[in-house]
Amino acid sequence: IGEAYVPIVGRVSMDLITVDVGEAPEARVGDWVELIGHHIPLDDVAAHATTIGYEILTSLGGRLARRYIGP
Repeated sequence: IGEAYVPIVGRVSMDLITVDVGEAPEARVGDWVELIGHHIPLDDVAAHATTIGYEILTSLGGRLARRYIGP
């Protein structure tokens, strides 16, 4: 959230998560949380999940909006 890394707490429920913003006092309702992107590379997410990036991407599901950004 912003420049702060915050942990996911509890369990993933369907397509909802809860994050602990205790270490991000600047966080406000409506702020965006980056899960995969510029600051959090796909391979880092996959490593934490003990898998590969391809599996993470193919598991996202069809309900998520996708935005492709060129080089």
